[in-house]
Amino acid sequence: MNTNGSDTEYVDGGEQDIVQIANILFLKKPQPARSVQLGFEGLDLKQIHEELLIFFTLGMKSLFSDSMGRVNLANLSDDHFSLVNQYFNSIGFNVYYKVYTESQYDEMIKFATNNSEPMTQLDHFRYKLKTNDYNIIYVIYFSLM
Repeated sequence: MNTNGSDTEYVDGGEQDIVQIANILFLKKPQPARSVQLGFEGLDLKQIHEELLIFFTLGMKSLFSDSMGRVNLANLSDDHFSLVNQYFNSIGFNVYYKVYTESQYDEMIKFATNNSEPMTQLDHFRYKLKTNDYNIIYVIYFSLM
């Protein structure tokens, strides 16, 4: 990691990949908002979304996994997700989640399909996580702060 003389750390993806960065950041307490800048030069929105999903997954496992390395989303509270969001804030992003039943999700997808807009913003990209236990679907997405 490089420091540029201020309280902001700049992390160039060319120097370290998102896995290395996550492994460093999730060992500490959440840093102040926008205190770590990631270099995403040359990446399109879909690629940035995918990098943030990796960061999210590694963070969730680091903070909340069981002895098998699995995270049971159904056991997590809003406070848990708030903690994860604090880590995302430190890199200048927000992470959001919405919880749906399967039928609610199907309705949301029908609506989104009928009203599709070009995916021109990071928060247009969504990731679906389905739990086995409760037939609940979590939708994860990100935005710039």
